[in-house]
Amino acid sequence: MAKFRGAILSCGTCGKEFKVSPNRAATAKYCSNKCAGVGRGLDFELPKVAIVCKWCGKTFFEHRCHADRRTYCSNDCRLADPVYREGCSERGKGEGNAMWTGGIAAHTDGYIYEYCPEHPLAKGRYVLQHRLVMERHLREHYPESPCLIKFGEQLYLNPELSVHHDNEDKTDNRVENLRVMTMSDHNKLHNALRRAKKLEGE
Repeated sequence: MAKFRGAILSCGTCGKEFKVSPNRAATAKYCSNKCAGVGRGLDFELPKVAIVCKWCGKTFFEHRCHADRRTYCSNDCRLADPVYREGCSERGKGEGNAMWTGGIAAHTDGYIYEYCPEHPLAKGRYVLQHRLVMERHLREHYPESPCLIKFGEQLYLNPELSVHHDNEDKTDNRVENLRVMTMSDHNKLHNALRRAKKLEGE
């Protein structure tokens, strides 16, 4: 068993001995928060206020300073309430998420993704931005385009079609740099580009 290298002190309120780590040996004075409160002149026995649990209806008591924040008597009741769970879910989405970056995300595959949770073809609430750019362009200027299909009341780019970056920069999503083509033609084009680069390198 490892030797204890801390310090054994005597509580300034109750006199009980307690152990502390070496870095607290010079500053620790009390064995607990309760003793610290008494030692600092705080009254931990102030009357508490009665609160009715929002979920189970049980009455519980809490310090007045916390009363405006406590609506559940326990974590179990808080997590059992679907309204609370829904609120947590909403706070974690979109702008409510602490990691929110404006709805634009660079993926490890090199493409740019855009937050678009209402899109019927979204994956994890995100859609490839170059597809959205082309989709919006066609919808606004060429609504009769055969590249668009209807989901509900809205037009969307056919998921069976590909969008090619002419300059091969996956992050350059200007509409003038994009072309719609079949997946077969897209694969053939990239194969031809790879062969051309290989010949250039020989």
